[in-house]
Amino acid sequence: MHLEHPNGDTITTPCIHLMPVVRRVPELNLVFYTAEPAIQAETIAAAQRLKNLGVSIGTPLRPLNIFNRPPVHGNPDDATDPFWSHYNTAFHSIQITQRPGPLNVAAMRDTLHHEMGHATLGHSLVQITNEGQVHSITTPTSPGEAMSEGWAHFVALAIRFGPDEPNPAYSGMQWGVRDANVPRSPDIEYNVGCMLWDLLDNTVEPPRRGQAGFDNLALQFGEMFRVCSP
Repeated sequence: MHLEHPNGDTITTPCIHLMPVVRRVPELNLVFYTAEPAIQAETIAAAQRLKNLGVSIGTPLRPLNIFNRPPVHGNPDDATDPFWSHYNTAFHSIQITQRPGPLNVAAMRDTLHHEMGHATLGHSLVQITNEGQVHSITTPTSPGEAMSEGWAHFVALAIRFGPDEPNPAYSGMQWGVRDANVPRSPDIEYNVGCMLWDLLDNTVEPPRRGQAGFDNLALQFGEMFRVCSP
């Protein structure tokens, strides 16, 4: 089980490992089980950004727990490894896979922001129904999987960019102008993320003749969040 001891110093993780609490940030409802400074800094900045957008990442009774542990099986690219990077709804925790060598901050940031996208819903014990299958940005899966992962990509974009960003780049893809090489399938998470970003942003890419370069529709992040969250 995942239980915090009464003294608040240790926790039992899903793999039954006792770990010390390294840092708490109560004003943002964050608990760190890693001393990695870049992970702490990026998580705090992203949680503050979400708070400014009107979304809490957790509650005092259900804070978001952050881990950075090496893979159990020794392969950091094994998507079936228990400590592969993921978000866990039951424990409201994000695990970032610890790789050998210096931390790749840019890759970690992409992963962290994506998993925090899942956590925006998971803090209320809500997740978009999906099969939890292995997935990639441009590969078809299922409607539920594509919506769940597309939402997480969208939140990662909202954490990093404002609605006037003309064509944001994240996780190796452009999101303001959809990649025409990707099939037009609603079962592809990249397409879902592009669609959600298009609802949020206020630019037209590329500007069409007779238009000033701004969308007629530009929703607020809070409005879109309320559609997916109770």
